[in-house]
Amino acid sequence: CLLPPPVDEATEVVNLAPRIVPESLTPDPTEGPKVMSTACESYPFFARITDPDQSDTLFWRVFLDYHRDEAPTLTEIQTLTPDPNSLLSVDLIQFSVSPNDERLIGDGRINETHMVELLVSDRPFDADPIAPEGRVIDDEEGLIDSFIWTVEITDEVRPCPSGGSSL
Repeated sequence: CLLPPPVDEATEVVNLAPRIVPESLTPDPTEGPKVMSTACESYPFFARITDPDQSDTLFWRVFLDYHRDEAPTLTEIQTLTPDPNSLLSVDLIQFSVSPNDERLIGDGRINETHMVELLVSDRPFDADPIAPEGRVIDDEEGLIDSFIWTVEITDEVRPCPSGGSSL
């Protein structure tokens, strides 16, 4: 009697979530809310993002006070394509936030606490207006990570960050 050789069962491919590296966040969230002066043009934000699935393209966008906006103004979707020649699995991204953005200061909301959210996905965001708008991804197997900075807007004149000149 001949028995076939033992066959290893194929391992199931599991999609792993993209990650925002907490230690890389600038401004540093452990310092409390970032105070932004309306006398400055913009403030830079930085984060390192990674995905254990090194072949995944990452998609990211930023929301300002999303929780207050009944019809959110959607920001442009940014794409980070993996580089097969790179040994690094972490990429630095940057975006700027204007303290004079209507989503932050509209309806006289200066001197309130606001939210700046970075949302990262390993699948494209759905273009249809499906609730929660701008946050739904095309593929049900897709995964996300997000981080929210708290910011406070003030009319007080303060030093502007380099590259974020005074108005």
